[in-house]
Amino acid sequence: MSNHKPDPMSSEDNEAWQPFQRVIEDKPHLALVRTDWTETGPDRSRGMCLIVTITYPPGEIGLPTPETFKSVQQAEDVATAALERTCKADCLGTLMGDGNRHVYFYAASDAGASEAIAKLQVPEVRISLQTDRDPQWQRVVEDVWPTPEEMRWNGDKSVIDELAENGDDLTTPRPIEHLAVFPNKEAAMKFVQWLREAGFELMEEPSKNDGEWYVEFSQDAVPEIDEVYEQSSAATQAAEDLGGEYDGWQCSIVK
Repeated sequence: MSNHKPDPMSSEDNEAWQPFQRVIEDKPHLALVRTDWTETGPDRSRGMCLIVTITYPPGEIGLPTPETFKSVQQAEDVATAALERTCKADCLGTLMGDGNRHVYFYAASDAGASEAIAKLQVPEVRISLQTDRDPQWQRVVEDVWPTPEEMRWNGDKSVIDELAENGDDLTTPRPIEHLAVFPNKEAAMKFVQWLREAGFELMEEPSKNDGEWYVEFSQDAVPEIDEVYEQSSAATQAAEDLGGEYDGWQCSIVK
């Protein structure tokens, strides 16, 4: 498994790691989660969770300034090296906000970890460690992973960011085109009824493909996160209530 973490405050990409924006207790946080273990499940031989906390002087919204982040990154690098050397720990996620960056490691044992972390000193920040027996790797999932609603918000935001990167002015209304998939025609037609009541437009009649029913629909809007998220949230809930699945949205680029 790749243990190289991309910088959460840059656009660096790494398929094994996924960045998310989160809001916890009304404060913005940046989460970075490692996803390459989710299909196989937790490695129970690494049942000890080691959480390194890097406390920094927060900026206006609780995140570090670019200069302070250099110290945070340095602290994380030396802590990672110390835990890899001492107990062969693997990092599975980070969460940063409200003046703290928490880095979640898993190892077979925490032997020597406290002593190794206690020796570390980096200007501007304080480094501490807590450990907890966690063979199911629940701490990193519960503490770091985004909620389904946050995942949907981040997914919508990534599409909008891609539009902007392609030169879209993001101010012109246009059809926001959505797709939902259902296990049978009855559920698909009930969803069509909901669409009409909710102000969406059916783009074409539901169609069957590989045993599933596809419903394409749209609603005119500016591709702005609050507007699009409201649409995708409503469609997701309605589709799930009928045993279906909302499959995302797209729109044309307007320059």
